[in-house]
Amino acid sequence: MHFIRPTYTAVLLLGFPLGFFQSGIIAGMGATFAELFPTRVRATGQGFSYNTGRAVGSFVPTLVGVIAPNVGLGPAMGICSACSYVLVLLAVAMLPETRGRELESTVVSEGRDAIAASYSPQPVPR
Repeated sequence: MHFIRPTYTAVLLLGFPLGFFQSGIIAGMGATFAELFPTRVRATGQGFSYNTGRAVGSFVPTLVGVIAPNVGLGPAMGICSACSYVLVLLAVAMLPETRGRELESTVVSEGRDAIAASYSPQPVPR
């Protein structure tokens, strides 16, 4: 495999938009995850999903290091990046559609009385 050697100018010009959009991905995750989990387990579901992705992603640098002696550093990074994008697209394709669904409908399925009781003010024992 032959790749174009990046120049410092190309890295500077392409690195900024990459970092900008990668950081922007985080902004949509909270809203997306809020629609996927019922209220009672929403924080746990969001935290588990986000941090599981981080844990899986932490193995990618090791994988690059294992592949690089055989194919070179650039191609190893490209292969791992392409596999990561394919994994993300597969995960997004398997997400349930939430368009038109009210967020409150996740609460209704749990029972409003139980949730209302859990939020009602209780006296603090002394």
